[in-house]
Amino acid sequence: MTNDGPMVTMLGTGGPHMSAERYGSAIAIEAAGALVLMDCGPATTYKMLRHGLSPVNLSALLITHHHYDHTVDVANLLLAQWEACLGEFRPPSIIGPPPTARFVDQLVGPQGAFRPDIDARRHSPQSQFFYEYRGGRLPRRPELVTDVREIQPRQEAELPSGWSVTTARAQHVQPFLESIAYRVEVAGRTIVYTGDTEYCEDVIGLAEGADLLISMCGSVEGIGEKPAQMGTEGAGRTAAEAGVARVVLTHTGPRIAQPGQRERAVTEVARYFDGEIYFAHEGLRVSLGDER
Repeated sequence: MTNDGPMVTMLGTGGPHMSAERYGSAIAIEAAGALVLMDCGPATTYKMLRHGLSPVNLSALLITHHHYDHTVDVANLLLAQWEACLGEFRPPSIIGPPPTARFVDQLVGPQGAFRPDIDARRHSPQSQFFYEYRGGRLPRRPELVTDVREIQPRQEAELPSGWSVTTARAQHVQPFLESIAYRVEVAGRTIVYTGDTEYCEDVIGLAEGADLLISMCGSVEGIGEKPAQMGTEGAGRTAAEAGVARVVLTHTGPRIAQPGQRERAVTEVARYFDGEIYFAHEGLRVSLGDER
């Protein structure tokens, strides 16, 4: 039996609470000769390298919403990819809800915060020397990203190599920030990422029949930690009602991630959902090959 389906790597499995074990949100999917990233929280670029994923190969970045624990490493990712590329540079596509276009422009656009750095690396004799010494060819292109698309709930987007993306509204902090969940279809498999959300019908509908649901799970029900956000009951009910095959619990805070609470969380989700359940840690890899 071959195993050539998508490979999902959990890079950031926590939230905004600082932790050496889990901090921020980021998920990588490898399939059909492409690498796609969903969210880009703290130290995502470093975590990619640590787990054998090169930012140079990144095809696209999907952003769920603009809380910093989901986006703070975007500038680092783009600059590192640009700096490392010595041949033909292929900027990644960036897709997300408003204000994604303004956000990217204010980081690396013509008047962006990192434009002085970019210009210095392009034009200073020292930088040009070391770029050519590493095997690069001048002149270096100034654009770090050329394809930025803002997407709304219930819209579709095409990604490289036959990837298909559909969105739904994730109920989170509207109207202050729009938040969306993603359904990614590639290589005959379907992966749904809730982003940050409450239990809601839109996300359940988006996840229907998915091979893998990556669900926020911020609390074990009953311990009083942010009950409006998706916890174990919401994650379990969403997975069961959508009829998914597997669920990965992510965006877990320090409290739920403690020994004993982790096991309790899985037990609580299993009250509603009888499929495979993973409590995510950073570096967890889930293969969606031919086996179901």
